[in-house]
Amino acid sequence: MTATRRTASATTASRRKRGQSSDSQKQLRWIVIGAIGIFVAIIALVVFMNVRSELPVAGEQMLESQGNLHIEVGTRSPMVYNSTPPSSGLHYGGLADWGVHSDPVPYELLLHNLEDGGVIVYYQCPDGCVETVDALKAILAQHPRSVALMSHLGRPKEGPEAKYSMAPVAPA
Repeated sequence: MTATRRTASATTASRRKRGQSSDSQKQLRWIVIGAIGIFVAIIALVVFMNVRSELPVAGEQMLESQGNLHIEVGTRSPMVYNSTPPSSGLHYGGLADWGVHSDPVPYELLLHNLEDGGVIVYYQCPDGCVETVDALKAILAQHPRSVALMSHLGRPKEGPEAKYSMAPVAPA
């Protein structure tokens, strides 16, 4: 009878081990499935954010890139830029000086600044808008090596154009 009890006891212990092993496998399986689910969700979020960032904002117009090839300094670009001021196209290989410019700088020179990650801030003020320009200069002082500020008055036409105004973001 003791041999039978030992065999029964061993069988019961063996069943318990298998049950515990089966529970461990189920738990591991759920951990793996959960990890895969989280990984897929992260990938989906990254894709969604990238696609969303490429979509135009309401009222925004998307323009085709006109390239970034260099031309000889001093020559005018033979291409007609698809925006004014241009955001891409043929340009000089050098950079315009960062900072405040009292005279207009050729687009062909400014484009290289944009290509290198700079910001060009234009203003159009027939009356000079001293307070606005001073406020822009204060912002420029915080980023002296990546921002250029200049009047855009008279470019390309004679006088300011409302569509190039910063009025929606910077009250005059």
